[in-house]
Amino acid sequence: MRTRITKWGNSLAVRLPKKAADRIGFKEGTEVSIDHDGAIFFLRRAPHPLERTRKQDWKQYVIPSNKPKEAVSRDIDSVVYGASR
Repeated sequence: MRTRITKWGNSLAVRLPKKAADRIGFKEGTEVSIDHDGAIFFLRRAPHPLERTRKQDWKQYVIPSNKPKEAVSRDIDSVVYGASR
């Protein structure tokens, strides 16, 4: 499938042919992320913002199970205990 790069305001745009968009389930308003490896670009459906944030939050913390609540840092405290800052 071939298409052209066109100007859209101050940006450049690539139009997805309907057949390609239907095949991968993209509709108007679908949020996507664009990555590249050299001259090859990858267009992927973007993860839901809340889902992405929760996964990032839990990956960056090690939850101490043997420490009292007061010894836990503020950041972990807010994630684990829901405490306000």
